Amino acid sequence: MRYIFLFFVPALLSACATVNQTYAPDGRKAYTLNCSGLARGWDKCYDSAGKICGSSGYDILDRSDESMAAGGINNAGGFAAKSNERSMMIACKKGDITKLSEIEFDDQFRCPKTYATDLEKQNAMDSMLKWYGANHTNSTLKEIIEFRMKLLSKHHCDVTLNNISKSLSQ
Repeated sequence: MRYIFLFFVPALLSACATVNQTYAPDGRKAYTLNCSGLARGWDKCYDSAGKICGSSGYDILDRSDESMAAGGINNAGGFAAKSNERSMMIACKKGDITKLSEIEFDDQFRCPKTYATDLEKQNAMDSMLKWYGANHTNSTLKEIIEFRMKLLSKHHCDVTLNNISKSLSQ
């Protein structure tokens, strides 16, 4: 009986949902959620996804569910247990950018060099200006530029910062 207990305690503890950040094919931040184990179900993955994305909602990009069996035998007897391997990848939906908090806006910011086309870069700049204008009324051009430079520095957008520096020195 002691051996069964020694098996089930780690199995239950390893059942906690884990979250890892990555990027979706379209460039959005994505999250892999692992809700495997005896004490977890899909509800834990959905709960984690809801907490990550909040009211903007999320898209499920991938989902897998596999059953596993484990067992063993020794002088005291044998045991067997069934577990499920559950995981999914999600990306938060793009909601109304003007409703993001400053932390949420900062979280979704990407360096310009990560965009594949000039149009994507322009759309990202337009979104930043739209967000800033909605959240900082009566701001000056200087304040907007300072905000942009702060974002670029914070996110280590060295290529863009070097390009700006070069163009200013000409």
